[in-house]
Amino acid sequence: MSCCGGNCAGCPGGGCAGCGGGALTLHPAEIDILRELAVCPFLPVGLNSRTGEPVCREFPGLDEALVPLAVQALEKRGLIRIDYDIPLSGFDYAGYDGCFRRGSLALTARGQAVIESLAVQGISE
Repeated sequence: MSCCGGNCAGCPGGGCAGCGGGALTLHPAEIDILRELAVCPFLPVGLNSRTGEPVCREFPGLDEALVPLAVQALEKRGLIRIDYDIPLSGFDYAGYDGCFRRGSLALTARGQAVIESLAVQGISE
């Protein structure tokens, strides 16, 4: 049971920093994605035609199998927003041929707050 009973928009279902209860635990891949978004506020994303998972090819240092899972987890936690209907103007989506929808992803205000906390407080294991 979460601290807010799951009623908080940012609550992932196990306690949330947004309503004052519990700590937010992030996978290293999620942290890498958040840090990349802190540098580049909008990144391209596609929706895989076959699997229905998000595709983001902008994280070459991450395991390709982890990226869709990390992106989905960040979206569920309210740290990023995926907009499949808002493509990046001028971006060449050539690497997204297997995607029937092409859009963008960005940090939310909550995601920005988490990035700022990481910068100030660091990461605890």
